[in-house]
Amino acid sequence: KLILYNFFKNMILVLPQFWWSFNNGLSGISLYDSFVLQSFNLLYTSLPIITFALFDKEYDERVLVKKPRLYIQGMKGKLFNKTLFGVWVMWGAIQACAITYLCVFVISVNFVTSDGFTQEIFMLGFVIFSFDVPVSNFKVLLFSNTHSVLSLGINAISNLFYIISIPVFSAISSIAYYKF
Repeated sequence: KLILYNFFKNMILVLPQFWWSFNNGLSGISLYDSFVLQSFNLLYTSLPIITFALFDKEYDERVLVKKPRLYIQGMKGKLFNKTLFGVWVMWGAIQACAITYLCVFVISVNFVTSDGFTQEIFMLGFVIFSFDVPVSNFKVLLFSNTHSVLSLGINAISNLFYIISIPVFSAISSIAYYKF
């Protein structure tokens, strides 16, 4: 699940740029500020998956010692195979497409300036990124075998950290991404 999730969350981040490129004439312009792009894996989505990797257990240790046959599913490729990988990639692509075009629609309809232009590209990138963080973090909760106060708290803190970081980063003049 850990490997599949890492592919999924990076598809959620990167594929909106692919989907949006069809709207901008394949210009190659990035939706995201480079600082924000780098912070996705490092600051906003790392703690939930680290907590999952360290504390989530499908079986108790005593059960695994008594029933070593439970390891066979991993050895036979039932937990990571081409089919599972394809399903996660497909869902990542579909969710990235849905996030992208929902945001493009909302921005184009509701965020028109007084002179008739839509908001700049970084506004669209900001809105898409604001979907990417909670969707990626919530996905960890969906495939976890156990939920604890720690796992739920870390997930909430990661999402809140993104929200709190917006005004903090907007104070940094070099990051135009957060200036509206």
